[in-house]
Amino acid sequence: NNYYVRNGLFARDAKEADDIIRREIAKGNKKIDLKFVDSEAYGDFKKEYIEGQLMFDIVLESGYTGDKQISVTLRETEEENCLTLNFS
Repeated sequence: NNYYVRNGLFARDAKEADDIIRREIAKGNKKIDLKFVDSEAYGDFKKEYIEGQLMFDIVLESGYTGDKQISVTLRETEEENCLTLNFS
C-alpha cells in the first residue's frame, strides 16, 4: 500500500485514477501501476475505462508519444484492487 501512496498511484475513485493515468502518460511513463481504495472503486474504473474503452481517450488526450496504433495490456491483482497498465 505504501508504494502506491508514496508514488501517487493510489486512487479513491475512477476520476482520481483518470488523473493519475493522465499525469503518468504526460511524464512519458508507459507502465502505470494503480491501487484502488476498495473493490467498488476498482470495479467502477474497470467498467468505465476498460470495458467502456475510455482508456483510449485518456491516452490520446494526454499526448501519448508511442506508435500510431495504441495497445494497452492490463495485468490485474483483483483481490488487492491493483492493476498495471502497459502501453505500447
